[in-house]
Amino acid sequence: MTRTAQGRHRGGLLLLGTALLTTTAGCELVAGIDDREVFAGATGGQGGTTSSSGGGQGGQGGGAGGTGGLGGDGGTGGDCGTAVGAWPDSTVYCLDGGGCVEGEDGAVVTVLPDYEHCPDMDVVHDLVTDLYWQRAADCQGCSHAEAEDHCNQLSTYQAGGFTDWRVPTLRELVSIIDYGLDQPVASTYFSPETSFFVSDDLKENNARWGVRLSNGQITWWSQGLASNARCVRGSAPASSFQVNTNDDTVVDTGLALEWTRSAFTSGPFSWNQARIHCNTLSVPPGGGWRLPSAKEHLTIYLPNDAGGAFPSGFAQAPQTYWTATPEPGSSTRAMAIDYAPSNFAEGALHPELIGLTHGAICVRQAP
Repeated sequence: MTRTAQGRHRGGLLLLGTALLTTTAGCELVAGIDDREVFAGATGGQGGTTSSSGGGQGGQGGGAGGTGGLGGDGGTGGDCGTAVGAWPDSTVYCLDGGGCVEGEDGAVVTVLPDYEHCPDMDVVHDLVTDLYWQRAADCQGCSHAEAEDHCNQLSTYQAGGFTDWRVPTLRELVSIIDYGLDQPVASTYFSPETSFFVSDDLKENNARWGVRLSNGQITWWSQGLASNARCVRGSAPASSFQVNTNDDTVVDTGLALEWTRSAFTSGPFSWNQARIHCNTLSVPPGGGWRLPSAKEHLTIYLPNDAGGAFPSGFAQAPQTYWTATPEPGSSTRAMAIDYAPSNFAEGALHPELIGLTHGAICVRQAP
């Protein structure tokens, strides 16, 4: 099943100077700290006729009540939209770009990514999670400490009218991965880097978890080495797990997902066998089981010093598990999650040949 990303894309480039304009309205600001080229809105539609009118499709509307920017002569260009408060999936991700078979990630339509570029500032608003992101990763080649300083500086200067910019968690970084894309696996709303992006989650030996946007791999990096950082603010939907001892399942009431609590398997399985196993699972009863997508599985992956752990209530062993997500652009590999990764080259989430055998956890929409 082919799926199309939704949203309001307003691409383009803008050179921001050292002047900083502040406002309490989060979507009515052009903010710049250094002279740099950053991704911003394209030339917008016709500006409003009064200082209170918005531009047509203003990518960079004028300041509130002031002279319009690239978006038109006057008006703010509109406000950021309201988020739905869910967890975004990817757009199109069938093995080798073909038609999706039953149980494959792309065969299940969940919540599609949906972004907007806020008028008057270089910020991307996620209309699913309600997180606000820097559009351009202008902290490139920086250590984790430098990334923290950079995000703190954005808060000090009230970039976007906000004072709570920070380095994102791994879970938050995962939310903007799109396995339907290739090189990079992130929406074109963001600047197109393919390198490692650092999170605030700590691993042993002074390393930090993060995401490689070349292929969506989850791994770690020494926090003193150069990486990229994209600051975030806001709160994403949280998970809350409740054990159902009658069915031996765990329900995530925050994301409305139900997980098999024990293995329910005589595996290990190849990737195709894992899909079939979940599709045909009859215990716990009720049907509707499937192999989770990589993004879904990562909502129950708790990064720690050694690797990953399951949330309290799960009874699975810390091994490698298949996800329903093929590697972007591949016809022979799919993404697997390792709860005891041995090296950073593979990391916690990485592509594996679909003929190899791993465990399988199943998921379905919570009743």
